[in-house]
Amino acid sequence: MVQLQLANSTDKIRNTPRRSIAERFADFHVQNPDVYQAIVEIARVMKGRGIHKMGIALIFERLRWLHFIDSTKGAEPFKLSNSFRSEYARLIMQQEPSLAGFFEIRELRRHDDEHKRTKQKAV
Repeated sequence: MVQLQLANSTDKIRNTPRRSIAERFADFHVQNPDVYQAIVEIARVMKGRGIHKMGIALIFERLRWLHFIDSTKGAEPFKLSNSFRSEYARLIMQQEPSLAGFFEIRELRRHDDEHKRTKQKAV
């Protein structure tokens, strides 16, 4: 079963400039490749059972549940940020042709937000 650990302690995060979700996701994805594979595996099972479209939140909760059931006392807590759901859904649909269009997604707002922040800094 996939076990996740945060790469940075809370103290380190507090003492660094705020990073975007995309930046944090990129680091997390590189450090935890098993998460991607676990999501793809569950999505393929669902698709094989006749589900043609679904929200990735269900898979995130399934991974958390599986970890809880398989964990023994003293195991590291399972930390899977909901902020990464959209990132995983888009990445998987882009990289896995059999899952293209499988996840329900919304339009991203971050590009506008990042543009506004950049504009405010320039003023």
